[in-house]
Amino acid sequence: SSDLTSRDNSLAAAATWDAIMGSSSTKMNVALQACDTVQDTTEGEEAVFSLETLGVDVPAQPGDILLSGHLPVDGAKTLGKQVKSWICMLTLQEMKSTDLECVKALAASDVGITVQHHAFPGPQTDEDSVQKLLTAIKELPRPLMIQCRSGNRAGAVMLLHLALERGCTAESAFQLAEDMDLKFFTRCTTCGPMREWVLKRLPGGQEMKGSLKEPEGSVVQQMFDPATSTFTYLIGCRKT
Repeated sequence: SSDLTSRDNSLAAAATWDAIMGSSSTKMNVALQACDTVQDTTEGEEAVFSLETLGVDVPAQPGDILLSGHLPVDGAKTLGKQVKSWICMLTLQEMKSTDLECVKALAASDVGITVQHHAFPGPQTDEDSVQKLLTAIKELPRPLMIQCRSGNRAGAVMLLHLALERGCTAESAFQLAEDMDLKFFTRCTTCGPMREWVLKRLPGGQEMKGSLKEPEGSVVQQMFDPATSTFTYLIGCRKT
């Protein structure tokens, strides 16, 4: 079944993660210094990244959770100095060599950070893995970084966490996602299954499933390449 396959993949991911990290997590204390800019100095050269150029979102609610996709190593290392916990949701298939370097650097950091891996490929994830992920989001110290490939799945599980904690209905969660402009909800043309997965887990979600509308209008996304310090702008139709 899909649940068994997902569970087997989770076990394989956990074993690989333990091999990379030396243990399933590294737990220490760190003090947060609130900042909109992260910096790193290497061999006399200073790299400066804003959260925007790194593609990191900090939704207004709850305000102490950061959402990101793939990150450059320097960006991850310096962001790691400003959070207390880090959840990586990348599957083994999604992990690039730079992602492995990132988690190794975070685990070895002397600033202190809790790093955990909870592979989350999407709606097909088995229920046990989903509950462990939600528990981690609830219990890990804040500020917390949640990382996936693009930040969309990270936003989805954060929304589900907020909705469950607040006792929201699916309709309330829908409005909350739009108010916060969570990109997986308002700016993603391929995230329909992820939106439905969140809402159907909440009261009234099954009834809303058939009435969900795809985002309309245009979408503008800014992407940044740290290696060349260049911006690329993508403009498209949300519907197509």
